[in-house]
Amino acid sequence: MGLFDKFKKSKSNEKEENENEKINLNEINDDTELFEIVNNNPSSKIRLEATGKIKDEEILEKIVCGNYEWILRKKALENIFDSNIISSILERTNEDYLKKQIITTKEIDDKTLEEIGLNDRDSSVRIAAIEKINNNDILYEIIKKEYKIKDIDTSEISLKSIENITDTNILKAIAKNESCKHLSTRAILKITDNDFLKDIAKTHSNEAVRIAAINKISDEETLKEIGKKDPNIRVRKAALDKIHDKDFLVKNIP
Repeated sequence: MGLFDKFKKSKSNEKEENENEKINLNEINDDTELFEIVNNNPSSKIRLEATGKIKDEEILEKIVCGNYEWILRKKALENIFDSNIISSILERTNEDYLKKQIITTKEIDDKTLEEIGLNDRDSSVRIAAIEKINNNDILYEIIKKEYKIKDIDTSEISLKSIENITDTNILKAIAKNESCKHLSTRAILKITDNDFLKDIAKTHSNEAVRIAAINKISDEETLKEIGKKDPNIRVRKAALDKIHDKDFLVKNIP
C-alpha cells in the first residue's frame, strides 16, 4: 500500500467517524447533552448541528452571550423567540454587531427599541433601531438630542429619524427651524399643506429651504411675489422658473 493509499484511507476513516458522530447526534434530544457537545466536540460541523437542535432558550442564551464561535452564536440566536430573553441579551451584551443582528432579525418591544434609538453608544446600532421605530414623538426627541450633542443637522441618525416621521405638526416644526436647513428641507419634502409651504417660501431665513418650498408650490401669485421681491437671486430664479405668465416674465427677468 502506497503513501497516497494510506492518506485516502485516513480521510475515509475520518469521514466515517464523522458520519457515526452525526448518527449518534441524531439520536440525542436532551438539550443538556447537546450543550455538552457544543462545548466539547472537536468537530465544528457537529457543534453547529448540536446548536441547531437545542430548544431550551436559556441554554441558547448562554451560547449567544458566551465565548463561542460567531457561527454558533448566530445559529443559537435563530432559535430564540422569548421577548424577555431577547431583552436580556440586549442588556448584557456590549457587542454592536450582535445588537444589530438582534434588532434586524427579532421582534423587539417598542420601549426597548426606543431606549436603544435614544441612548445606545454606537450610532449604527441606534440607526438599526430607528429604522423600526414608529413613534413620531420619540423620533423627534432623537433628532433634538442629536442636534444638541453635535450642533449639526446632517448626522445620519437625524436624517434616518426624519425619514420615519409622518406627523405633520412635527414636520412643520422641523421645517420652521431656522438653524437646521438640511432637516428643514427634508421635512418640506414630506409636507403637503400649500399655505404652510407658501409661508416658508416667503419667510424662511435660509435660501435652500425657501427654494425647497418653492419647488412644491404652483400658485403663480406667490411665485410672482417671490420672483420680484426675494433678496436672493437663486431664490428669485427658482420662483421665476415655475411661472407661465410670459408677460410677467418679460417684465421681470433682467
